[in-house]
Amino acid sequence: ECEDHKRSLESVSSELFHLREMAEEMEAYKAQALDVKLLREENLRVEQDLASVSSQFQAEVDRLKRELQLKLENERADHLEALFRLNQEKEESESLLKDSYGIIQTR
Repeated sequence: ECEDHKRSLESVSSELFHLREMAEEMEAYKAQALDVKLLREENLRVEQDLASVSSQFQAEVDRLKRELQLKLENERADHLEALFRLNQEKEESESLLKDSYGIIQTR
């Protein structure tokens, strides 16, 4: 009877040891699951931050494009105006030369 009791205790002890190991494994899995959950949350925050930065960057690119386009249009208008003035001055100079040449010929 003692032997049976001893074997029963050893069996229970072995089962307890096995249960403790399983409990430790479960704790390790829970810790890993928590790590995974935290990593997923961090990944989501990073993706949201990236989307926000990407959106801000695109808005800045669009603003700079508009600004550059406006600047180019203004410079083009300035150049056209300068060319128009130069052409007028050229025409006035040619007219003065013709008038001067006409006066010289009549003398």
